[in-house]
Amino acid sequence: MLQRTGLSETTPKLQDQLLFVLSLSARKSHRIERICAHWTLAGEISGVAVELHCDLSCFLAFQREDRPGEIRSLSHDTPRCFHAKRPRVEPVSNKRFVASLCRFWFALRSMKSLTERLWFEIPHRRGYVNITDKVAALVRRSGVKEGLCLVNAMHISASVFINDNEEGLLHDFDVWLERLAPHAPITQYRHNLTGEDNADAHLKRQVMGREVVIAITNGELDFGPWEQIFYGEFDGRRRKAVLVKIIGE
Repeated sequence: MLQRTGLSETTPKLQDQLLFVLSLSARKSHRIERICAHWTLAGEISGVAVELHCDLSCFLAFQREDRPGEIRSLSHDTPRCFHAKRPRVEPVSNKRFVASLCRFWFALRSMKSLTERLWFEIPHRRGYVNITDKVAALVRRSGVKEGLCLVNAMHISASVFINDNEEGLLHDFDVWLERLAPHAPITQYRHNLTGEDNADAHLKRQVMGREVVIAITNGELDFGPWEQIFYGEFDGRRRKAVLVKIIGE
């Protein structure tokens, strides 16, 4: 059984297989560097990815017979943090390199994700729906214990936002938005010259926002006091979607 901490229980055959897979891509080392730089963008595994990237740079430099013990300059696609000056290091052995690759592989395997769409059809022009329970149910279904949850409206006249679940506040939002961008008269908006009548809905969505991101801690949405997730509709009477994307481990 492979362990994240090393290769103490790996077989030589498995080590050879991992090195063989790597060698198929190592013919163009700059491609490997770009791939590793991309991997570091996944926050939950960034620590492992940074270690693997450094090992890759040393390993490939050793294989290319570059100057011993130095990390060659990386590609332009590499994040700026990798361009910092580094001390000299010893060439990486195959065993250490495969150990780092194994740890990275296990980190990838521990990542989970779930993508779902929630559908709404508000019978009035404007409306507000508390969708907290629906999103929380998806988090539990995903099995993610530590991660992030993105919730965003998939239409340019609707919004997703977080605030207090209090009827008076929701009424205040609606009155305030209608003062900022009143629906009538529709002739006051140049957008409505296209034949539509929803220019105000676009402006209201711009104010209330497109999406929210909530931390997942111990398998639950990690809210502050009184926080709830709302879907805001500003041009209703048609079916619209909200995207929920959950990622973590």
